[in-house]
Amino acid sequence: MKNKILATAVAATFLLAGCGAPQDQGAAAAAAANQKVSNLDSLIESAKKEGSLLIYTSLTEPDMKAMTAGFTEKYGIQVQALRLGGNDAATRFDTETSANAPSADLLVLADPLYVGDLTSSGKAVKMEDTGLYDLLDTIPKHLKAPEIGTAVVQIVNAGIAYNTNSVKPEDVPKSWEDLLDPKWKGKLINTPVDSSVNNLVMWGQLYDKYGADYVKKMGAQTSRTYPNLVPLHEALAAGDGEIALQSGQFYVEGLKKAGKPVGFANLSPSVYPVNVLGISARAKNPYTARLFSYYLMTKEGGKTITNPATGSYSAWDEDKIPADFKIVTKEQKDRYNGMKKEIMDAYGK
Repeated sequence: MKNKILATAVAATFLLAGCGAPQDQGAAAAAAANQKVSNLDSLIESAKKEGSLLIYTSLTEPDMKAMTAGFTEKYGIQVQALRLGGNDAATRFDTETSANAPSADLLVLADPLYVGDLTSSGKAVKMEDTGLYDLLDTIPKHLKAPEIGTAVVQIVNAGIAYNTNSVKPEDVPKSWEDLLDPKWKGKLINTPVDSSVNNLVMWGQLYDKYGADYVKKMGAQTSRTYPNLVPLHEALAAGDGEIALQSGQFYVEGLKKAGKPVGFANLSPSVYPVNVLGISARAKNPYTARLFSYYLMTKEGGKTITNPATGSYSAWDEDKIPADFKIVTKEQKDRYNGMKKEIMDAYGK
């Protein structure tokens, strides 16, 4: 560990809290959350004085339980984590903070652009302003996401899924162009092009790379679309399709473990889901939120929510992260939202 100077900012925060005009809890929390920490021991001490933490997350249930258990075992601080799917975490956090009501101290979400909006608006603290990066001996290549003011703690491998009863290993497509082979006519299944930001960006990239005619032909190859990944993979496992166009490796590995006849393959380009951190600027427990963020950014903490064997990586798994990995940018989202009708008309589904 690098030599660290004492965290004078942390000490100053406690002095300020006890002097002068009294502050309301929200203002005090906001002041504390915006202090820069420069010493791990002081951060741990301050977090233990707070003694608790509330997290909103979109992680899977096993990952959520593993990360909170690992943190509590290491630091002795109890954590309450609420798993909220879809946009529920963002909606709840926005509603509560707008009403100045108690809300999460920390977000661990698979929505980097939303967290980027929070950091740019001041509702979440920019990670580079927390001092946490300076507490790490090494900073892996994919940890920092400065364009959205946060840190990446989980990267999910993405590609296609296929039914192993009907697709031979030697026939598994190795490129997006392979999917235009006549043998796949009517055997591809998918979720709607605009079912998620990631899916829209994926189809936008294919549109840019191969053109509208390619997207039109892919639509003709597709027999059916499903509202989301759950029925998509259920249909694939049941043999209602042979190839599902967008999938996460962890999802396929879970189905395989349950005895389903499915396999996974990477295709480039792909759009890889990520989970990122958002420290609330009005956190009731700002130091614990920072300590938990630091924990997830370390190799030890990162292991609690990742498993390279099943396609989920921390930034420390540099040799396993797909070579074309990039976080979806706001510019991409805006560009392909503007092209959505054009892309969907070409796909025809």
